[in-house]
Amino acid sequence: MLPLWPYGTTSAARAAAELPGGEPVFAALRKANAPLHLADTQLTFTPAQAAAPYAGVDWYPDAHPPMPELVSHGRKADGVLACALCHHPDGYGRPENANIRGLAVDYIVRQMEGFKNGERTSADPQKSNTRLMIAAAKGLTHDEMVEVASYYGGMRATESYERVVESATAPKIWSEANGATFALAVPNAGSESFSQAIVEIPEDAVQAEVYRNPREIYVAYVPPGSIARGKVLATRGGGKTTACAACHGSNFAGTEIAPPLAGRSPSYIGRQLFDIQRGARRNAPAMIPVAAQLTPDDIIDLAAYLGSLGSKG
Repeated sequence: MLPLWPYGTTSAARAAAELPGGEPVFAALRKANAPLHLADTQLTFTPAQAAAPYAGVDWYPDAHPPMPELVSHGRKADGVLACALCHHPDGYGRPENANIRGLAVDYIVRQMEGFKNGERTSADPQKSNTRLMIAAAKGLTHDEMVEVASYYGGMRATESYERVVESATAPKIWSEANGATFALAVPNAGSESFSQAIVEIPEDAVQAEVYRNPREIYVAYVPPGSIARGKVLATRGGGKTTACAACHGSNFAGTEIAPPLAGRSPSYIGRQLFDIQRGARRNAPAMIPVAAQLTPDDIIDLAAYLGSLGSKG
């Protein structure tokens, strides 16, 4: 499921997404456990296979190199989930975790070490998948971290599966679990007003949650005017802080010392800045004084602009 950021600024409607017969859509598909099909692949998987924690579903095996065992299956004895379950075999991941495709190997290793040693956590106590990542990192040796990082870092980052939309309204949302932090759109339930928030959801919740389709598009609804305001902050600092380009590059595609920002999930970017401000992420020391200068509005604007770079539509 997907992040709402900032927390508590948009209500999560607890409406049931139901079939005409009254049974919730997700529950019905999982109960039937019938083979799932995608139009552009001959492979089929059941919902149970797609959700298997120690066997990440692989819809497009020709689209990436052979996966190491830890990526494809993890290691149950040590609580190491298959990396591909959340980050997908191609590394693009989902907004609630991260797009790690093409990141520098050393950078990926540093993040896993940060989860392992307590320097990287979450400021949101409801964000349960952070605890899963911490457990996985603690189950890996340094050499295993390098193996996983080399696999994902060895692939070239090529596109974004994000679409950023400036709007004063967003689809009404509901949550399967974890309260208002993770949300999905209720089918045909209309929209509601929101402000001072980023509401990010998949275009098709079933594709994202049941199929775990790695090519599903995620739509981030951001406040009107936020992209233009964010551009000023990102490129010139807006008189408040250092421009992002100083470390992340003029096109925000990353440098030797900082990861790429262009086309990343807006809710992910916002969450990281939020975590750094709250002291939950301490393994990015250069960012601590930068994030300290940002207001909640600044964070929303920056995340909206950076996510919009390479946005699909």
